[in-house]
Amino acid sequence: MRLHILNDLHLEFARWPREVDLNAIDADVTVLAGDIGVGLEGVAWALAAFRRPVIYVLGNHEYYGQRLMPELLATARTKCRGTHVHVLENDAVVIGGVRFLGCTLWTDFALFDEEERNLRAMEEAAIKMGDFQHIMAGRRDGGYGKNKLIPFTPAMSRERHLVSRAWLEGELARPHDGPTVAVTHHAPSARSLTYQEPSWLLDAAYASNLERLVGEERVRLWVHGHTHLATDYEIEGTRVVSNPRGYVPGEMVGEFRPGMVVNISF
Repeated sequence: MRLHILNDLHLEFARWPREVDLNAIDADVTVLAGDIGVGLEGVAWALAAFRRPVIYVLGNHEYYGQRLMPELLATARTKCRGTHVHVLENDAVVIGGVRFLGCTLWTDFALFDEEERNLRAMEEAAIKMGDFQHIMAGRRDGGYGKNKLIPFTPAMSRERHLVSRAWLEGELARPHDGPTVAVTHHAPSARSLTYQEPSWLLDAAYASNLERLVGEERVRLWVHGHTHLATDYEIEGTRVVSNPRGYVPGEMVGEFRPGMVVNISF
């Protein structure tokens, strides 16, 4: 099976170039690993742009704006129900014998060996990361307007990570007669970071250590986004890939390949 890999297109900054015909790319499935656009922009684009099956995992930027996290996810799922676009959040789908496991995989802020440093990373992320300024997790009783909204926090990120990790572990424990592809927005290993290891406190907002879940017999391919770094490496036989466009035009990723295709053999 030929998988067309895209992530971090950030259509809120620039549209997809008309000269690149997505449906002319020789692929069976397109994988969109998050940050395609803000809100439902990426979902609408995927529905209109592709004629092949699409695996779509929401990134952090999809949740930016006035919609609450549960409402946005529910609306995205509703819009795609019965279509060629599969929105996955702790969900699995099998296409052509390949099992796709998908979730945003918020980070657990446990990337460093010292818990004190992990806590400092949470504190710094709460101040410096846009996720914790622009994403609203829910509403509180009482208050008016913005006072009713509950901001997303690093602690909530950790909680959601634990739920997704437990789900992934459960799914990987289920036998499947064919290859498995994991699709997450946040990275499953520090090897996807700038220096291939944790260096800065905010690295903990980009990756978690899920290397114990990999292995060719468990996960053939792991696609992620978020880091805005083009990556292609292996961990114990699992290929880990990210193909981000980035912010166009000022911060476009030079290694971005609009037609990147990965072949999954049986």
